Amino acid sequence: MSSLANAPMILVVDDSRVMRQALNKILGNRYPVVEAEDGEAAWVLLESEPAVACVFTDLSMPRLDGYGLLKRIRESQIARVSGLPVVVVTGNEDDVGTLQRIRECGANELLKKPFRGEEVLRITDQLLKARLAAVSSTAHAPGARDELNALREQLAQALAQTASALKDREQLEIDRDQLEKDLKQLRTELMLRQQTSDEREVQVRLKQLEQTLKTVRATESRLSSQLEKEQARNNELDARIHGLNRDLEQALTELNQTRERAASAERTCTELQARASDRDAANMDARIKAAELARLQAEDELLGVSGRLEEAESALAKARDEANSARAEVNRLRAAARERENQLEDHCQQLEKRLSQLLEQSAEASLREESNEPEPVVPEIPVMGGASPKPEEDAPRSERQHKGSESVVRWELERSRVRRRRLWLIGVTGVVLTIGLAFWLGTVLG
Repeated sequence: MSSLANAPMILVVDDSRVMRQALNKILGNRYPVVEAEDGEAAWVLLESEPAVACVFTDLSMPRLDGYGLLKRIRESQIARVSGLPVVVVTGNEDDVGTLQRIRECGANELLKKPFRGEEVLRITDQLLKARLAAVSSTAHAPGARDELNALREQLAQALAQTASALKDREQLEIDRDQLEKDLKQLRTELMLRQQTSDEREVQVRLKQLEQTLKTVRATESRLSSQLEKEQARNNELDARIHGLNRDLEQALTELNQTRERAASAERTCTELQARASDRDAANMDARIKAAELARLQAEDELLGVSGRLEEAESALAKARDEANSARAEVNRLRAAARERENQLEDHCQQLEKRLSQLLEQSAEASLREESNEPEPVVPEIPVMGGASPKPEEDAPRSERQHKGSESVVRWELERSRVRRRRLWLIGVTGVVLTIGLAFWLGTVLG
């Protein structure tokens, strides 16, 4: 922040925190940036902060939008505020209409979302240079020229500091990459020095086992999701089948009621025809026609109910077919899961056999190393006159050598014992995890 103290300040006005942070990230390396959430807050900053040299504003904002802020800036009685360059940031697709309107309101540039950092910096540098040139051409007082020169010096210092900061950042990135490479190489060398061939092979096998477990978990997750989808689909089909059964029962009930109404109409027609001889012929004809009309309406209703019944039966058959296909798919997924579980068990058994072989090989190698280790020999030094050295003089030295060899042997035995115990624990842990995963898969899929 101290390196940008003399640079011109930029005001970013937008109700979106994301857009404000994006512009701050682009401009913050070269200029000091202040932010405002709407036009009212921006106007307060413009009146209280004389260092603001450029404004980036959005159009759609609460309280005071971008057009209102532009109008206040251009109509301000403060020359410093009314002459500020203003860049409108908008995502409106109507570029021609939006550009014409903001030009009428007094904006200098239009920046369309999404924008690029190079474009933002180019527009900012261009507007600030134009403002410096305008201030230089309109400066009449002696203090104005001094202020212009100070602004030019501040701009040059800001540009130089920005270039230096960029170079430093690039150098730091290069140094960081080199350090990461060196650290990675040192770690690799250290691991290679600390591991024996048997331990590396066991670790490779363990990594393969972990990769197999990851693959099995991914397959399990995929099969579980597919099984859940098929079960949901099966439940939906069952619900549809129940609904179609209810509709079918309702249609059968309506059909029976319609048949009863038709039979009643036919009986009424028969009764009216039987009574035709006892009543007036004109009234009987009207009643017969009404009964015939009722019978025809009942037949039409019967036909409609029959059509709906056929549709319900076809929909029911289709739903049953879909349910059967869903059940077949669920059975296929369960069979695939069982097959995958069997494959996993076979693979785990193979890994267990290989791990036991590696443990036996490691134990045999340790025993061979212990049996082939040369015992310390104390050379005999001849004495003048053919006399042999005294045992009590050489006893302390031989005891020290014997004790040293015993400590070395004990240390080697302890080291091999710890290594075998560690390998055994790793193998047992892998087997237990594999068996638990297989049992859980069987429980979920069963």
